[in-house]
Amino acid sequence: MRRITGEEIVGALLDVKQGADVWGRADAILYRDLAKLGLVEITEAMNAPKDGAKKQPYFGCIITPAGRAALDSFKAWIRAKAKEVPV
Repeated sequence: MRRITGEEIVGALLDVKQGADVWGRADAILYRDLAKLGLVEITEAMNAPKDGAKKQPYFGCIITPAGRAALDSFKAWIRAKAKEVPV
């Protein structure tokens, strides 16, 4: 598993909050790594074209309860840091 930044994790979790298909190879690698951490669940593609000649998504992906908790704790951390910054 490669090193993933917090910014990548938050962006990825926000992108699949309601569920999404994963079309790019780099995104597929990222979401597979997040699935190993239990933050997302890999599913069947939701909107795959029926025509096999067209480009197909790698898989579908949706955030898990653990991923939502991680996202919520990150948001709380951001709010706390924002209060510490002097104006």
